[in-house]
Formats: sequence, structure tokens, C-alpha cells
Amino acid sequence: MDKVSWEIDPEAELCIRGYPATVEATLNDGRKVVSHFDYPKGDPENPASLEEGQEKVDLLRKILESKKEGHDRRGNQQRLEKVDDITTIADLLR
Repeated sequence: MDKVSWEIDPEAELCIRGYPATVEATLNDGRKVVSHFDYPKGDPENPASLEEGQEKVDLLRKILESKKEGHDRRGNQQRLEKVDDITTIADLLR
């Protein structure tokens, strides 16, 4: 995070249509990469494809499952002395 900064572009503030943004990245070898867009992906002027929408849904599902799995593991680790069936512990290790 120490390498990231942001600033508001005064010209973009004057824009009445769209949500322009420019990203500049300086690579370790000194090269600068710049990308600009006037409308974010998903905006009516720059619609997302069905595939891109599905990718977002899939990513969200993975994130939620990962959080739930981590929560379930922590909860079960705290209750190990109360586990009646060893398969519960084995399932956590898979």
C-alpha cells in the first residue's frame, strides 16, 4: 500500500457524463503503463458481457465459501473436545 497513491483529476471533476479514470503504474524497470477509461465496466455506455458477469459471480462465490470454510474450521477447532465422531475432524483436513 505504501506504493499506491491517488489524486482527483480536476478535469474529471468537471465531467457531467461518465466517470473518467486514469491509472498509471510505474514498473520496477522504470517503464510507465497508463490506462484510461471514460465509463467503468458495467456502465450502460460500457456494458459487461454475460461471461464477465459470470466471472464476478464465480469469484464472489469462492470468496464467500472461503470465508465460511475458515469460520467453520475455527469454530470446530475451538470445540474439538466435544467432537463425538472423528470424521468431523478428518473432513476439516481435506
